[in-house]
Amino acid sequence: MLGIFYMLLCLLTGLMFCQLALPGIFKYTEESFMGGKKISVPSLFVVFPASLLTGTLLLSWPAYFLAYVMGSVADPLLYADYIVMGVSILFIIIAIIVKRKKLGESFKGTFSGMGGAELIVLMFAGTIAVLLMVLSFYYLKGNYNVGLSVFSDFSTHIDMIRSFSNGDNFPTTYSHFAGEDIKYHFMFQFFVGNLEHMGLRLDLAFNIPSILFFICVCMLLYTLAVKLFTKKAVGVLAVFLFLFRSSRSFFDYIAKIPGKFSDMYDTLEKNTEFIGSTANENWGLYNLNVYANQRHLALGLTMLLLAILILMQNVFDAVKRIYKEGDSEKIPYFSVLVEMYLRKEGWLVKKPVRAIAVGLIIGMCAFFNGACVIACLMVLFFLAFIADRRFEYLLAAVVAVGLSFAQTRFFITSSAFSFRWEPGYLAEVKTLFGSIDFLISLLGISVILVFSAALIVGAIYRWILFSFTTPIIFAMCFQLTTDTAVNHKYIMMGCMLLTMFIAAFVYYLYSKKELFKKFIALVLIVLLTITGVYDLSVFIKRNSPANSGSMKFSVDDPVTKWVMENSNARDIWLTDWYSLNNLVFGGAMLYYGWPYYAWSAGYDTDYRSTQVKAMYEAASSDELRELVSENNIRFIVVDNSVRNSENYRVNENVIAQTFGCVYSEGDGEWAFRIFDTKVNAR
Repeated sequence: MLGIFYMLLCLLTGLMFCQLALPGIFKYTEESFMGGKKISVPSLFVVFPASLLTGTLLLSWPAYFLAYVMGSVADPLLYADYIVMGVSILFIIIAIIVKRKKLGESFKGTFSGMGGAELIVLMFAGTIAVLLMVLSFYYLKGNYNVGLSVFSDFSTHIDMIRSFSNGDNFPTTYSHFAGEDIKYHFMFQFFVGNLEHMGLRLDLAFNIPSILFFICVCMLLYTLAVKLFTKKAVGVLAVFLFLFRSSRSFFDYIAKIPGKFSDMYDTLEKNTEFIGSTANENWGLYNLNVYANQRHLALGLTMLLLAILILMQNVFDAVKRIYKEGDSEKIPYFSVLVEMYLRKEGWLVKKPVRAIAVGLIIGMCAFFNGACVIACLMVLFFLAFIADRRFEYLLAAVVAVGLSFAQTRFFITSSAFSFRWEPGYLAEVKTLFGSIDFLISLLGISVILVFSAALIVGAIYRWILFSFTTPIIFAMCFQLTTDTAVNHKYIMMGCMLLTMFIAAFVYYLYSKKELFKKFIALVLIVLLTITGVYDLSVFIKRNSPANSGSMKFSVDDPVTKWVMENSNARDIWLTDWYSLNNLVFGGAMLYYGWPYYAWSAGYDTDYRSTQVKAMYEAASSDELRELVSENNIRFIVVDNSVRNSENYRVNENVIAQTFGCVYSEGDGEWAFRIFDTKVNAR
């Protein structure tokens, strides 16, 4: 199947790119960062994520821009894909010829060192990934099933995907605010839409890359933890803590359940709503549901971890250089500052190709997941303070920011975001202590363990810990969009990075001879993960077919088929405030969909709300034609939701007397009608 072949090409192209631009990556798993201690992690744990990520980026962007340039021809994406795949095959052949002597040596350690720890990570990450993605979106007996915990965000995801796979969304506009620029990071949806365009069934096109990138996150997190702390057990535990979040929510929830223990058990077993004691936590903002809901996040996290992994060695090279003649306690701080900032080793670029490659990887992710790009640059900025070859960080940042800025200028005509001081995030009391209380409620005992970990590690590790904390600090202090809640991704990224230090502290306790400390370590693991484990059980119950936990969309639904066969991404639809339904599933580009999506992306929803009201309430054909022309409306939908809207009173007779009805089903109040503004009423 062409879609599977395309993904294989992505992997091989990325592999050859890494061989040429990042050759050292094949040996990253041999030693720890500090002291060169052998860690024997298979190179597969870095090479596979790096290859899949870079290949996806390198094939997606040329395919998109070629289709954009050829947008006036029929099916531009088809021609773009054939060109890109042809060039990709040629690149792979040339790279193999050029690097043929080193390829065999590079792959020697691919599976070398694969042991129980790695198998546990792969098995656990793979199981969770399949469970999350397949249970929330699957195909069965002619129906696509969308899980109840994800159907809201899937409205925009599927609509955007279908705008590429069945339409020609070039120039690209937002599916729930059609006709304007695209402020939403849509490239993962383009990638999935391209796979469906090549013949891969929608659920497979969406689930396969989502599963693979989620596994990549776990592989890189494990590797980074082991390279930092030299113990594979720390890596396994870090992945486990990443999968099952720490929070006080479980304990707050059971504390409010009245009655006996059996009553508490029954309540926990029957509950199908996400729990949380902080604002919007019951949306599933911080648990595994986010990765099922926002499929593009795992790709962004893969980039974040890969960039940190590649450039982290500079930090420890500085440590080795400065402290080569003694430990940190014997060297005066002034001497450390002189060595760090006044020696050329602290600044000069040694590996410019590597730095540029990292910058390209970060920058190309800007419209795959912009939040991950911001968080990555933030963490690298603070790591650079204690690193050697500081200009390598600067070079990577310049390339990344330059690429991000170029994409923003290309896709967005108005402001992409508004940076402002907004302390407190979602805390009830937006003060310093109110924010601390919020974080303790949200993150539970992990807050204490982060500070505990800081006490047992050296000064360099404490700075790394602080750098990993900066996304959380940013989320609590600043705002980039109109919707405060979207900052939850920065908190999740910070927590993911900090799990490595928490895991190291728990392992430190468990490694002690005293049985009491071992017992405390085991108790801490339970306290750290119990909320996350319960979150997963709720996710399963909420989306389980046994509980009717999904919305079904028939492949043969007449509305969906009509939209796919009779409209394209340039056609703008006037509808009620739709979220996910059969029309949206067909890829209809909505003039004004459910307003939260467009509002949170920074669009002017108030103006369009008044225009929707004016068009549906138009008193004459002339008035309606003028409004339709002004707003570039192609299709008008009149259905039960339009007839019973609280926002306007539809003048259905004027619409019927002005434009031709090209689709109709049902009768009376439940009649569903589509009017084509290019067809006059009979």
